[in-house]
Amino acid sequence: TYTGAALSVGVSAILNTLGGQLPLLLTGLWFGAVPAGFVAMAWRVLALPISLLGLAVSNVLLGELAQAKLEDPRRCKRMFEEAFKSLVPIGLLLLVLGVTVSPAAFEVAFGTEWEGAGEVARAVSPAIAAAFVAGPLRMTLTVLEWYVASVLLDAARLVVTLVVAEVLHANGRTYLITLWGMSISLAVVYLVEILVSWRAVKTLE
Repeated sequence: TYTGAALSVGVSAILNTLGGQLPLLLTGLWFGAVPAGFVAMAWRVLALPISLLGLAVSNVLLGELAQAKLEDPRRCKRMFEEAFKSLVPIGLLLLVLGVTVSPAAFEVAFGTEWEGAGEVARAVSPAIAAAFVAGPLRMTLTVLEWYVASVLLDAARLVVTLVVAEVLHANGRTYLITLWGMSISLAVVYLVEILVSWRAVKTLE
């Protein structure tokens, strides 16, 4: 069990690190330094703080789920539902704000030369919002020892991102369209993660 957990965490960490760097790496490789700079700026200002907030929520939920599994496994389902109901409104708010105000907010905060970073923030908002909701909820996979499912989902996220990006780039799409495609496809995978996590927690009924 401990070996499986350690292996799962290690592989997932590698896959998540690669996936997190992929938009920046591909943008720089395919579209040059300026778009890559916009991606880096958007990540630093928007994605990274939200990711850290999601990680904090994940750690709290992980501890509570682990305790509930020991004391009353059926309580895990109720905790999942409560967390879902709390996270979804915040995720939707992040999505709406990201899509509607990011370009103007970046321009006001950093000057007109960084408006492009605001457009990048708008493009990646679906993925960021979905990740904020899915990240804490998928802690159920760790607690319930669904290690293979967890690693497969991380791998699917990386592969889907690569495939979508390659298809769009090969068809001559701009870097913003490519980022939009990657973001939406990632959001879909995150929704699948939520469904798999829900399926896992339902096994405790």
